[in-house]
Amino acid sequence: MGYVKGLSHGLALGLAIGVLTAPRAGSETRQKLVRTLTRTRETSQRVSEKVQQGWQIAQPALDKAAQAAGGVARAVQPVAQGATERFVELAGRSEKPVPPTVPGFDDHN
Repeated sequence: MGYVKGLSHGLALGLAIGVLTAPRAGSETRQKLVRTLTRTRETSQRVSEKVQQGWQIAQPALDKAAQAAGGVARAVQPVAQGATERFVELAGRSEKPVPPTVPGFDDHN
């Protein structure tokens, strides 16, 4: 939200400087500046409202996704723990280390 405000303020300031340095009469420049700033403020307000609406729409989905991710993590944790324990158990039974196999390599040739 701060980025949008900063962007709109920067645009308004840039437009104001551009209008003020333009070669026009003072009254014409002031009128143009007022119109430009009014349009910029209105546009900024519309964009801000759209961003807020989008966030309000997205928030329930984000909450559900976070809950689902937590549920998956809780479901997977015991399985991973069991697999780890089984691996340690099997590794402890082995009396000699088993060399890794290389696909396509045959020791009997």
